[in-house]
Amino acid sequence: MHESFYPSQKRSKQPTLFLAIDMWGIEGEYADGNWHVLLHRFALDWSKKHPDQATATLWSSVQPCSLFANGSSCYVSGSSRLPDAFYQQLESFLRSEFGNCARIGGEIQVNPDEWRVYLHFENGAVWEKYNGYEWRELKL
Repeated sequence: MHESFYPSQKRSKQPTLFLAIDMWGIEGEYADGNWHVLLHRFALDWSKKHPDQATATLWSSVQPCSLFANGSSCYVSGSSRLPDAFYQQLESFLRSEFGNCARIGGEIQVNPDEWRVYLHFENGAVWEKYNGYEWRELKL
């Protein structure tokens, strides 16, 4: 593990694709927040398949959403260095695991005052904040 890794959190200056996750509509083994492991698994697989992935940050925010009937959803979006294919493949992967509770909803501008860093891609690895301010390499 890298002892003092503190990345420069990236966000796009332009709107980027976002994926909405109907966290209240997910049933079965991935309900109750257990769906996060799927995002982690996908991010690690993406990083292995795309070792040249530029430094990028994936952000998340829970907010009102008209895409699903449950009222609020978890939005996931990122810096411009995450290509559209990342979101398209993530949507397909999540739908294969828990049905229609994930959907690309268009484009959105990430505001760091309203969003939190979810994952970070750098140095060929995926990183997560684990206590609010320190970082560690993501492992499953």
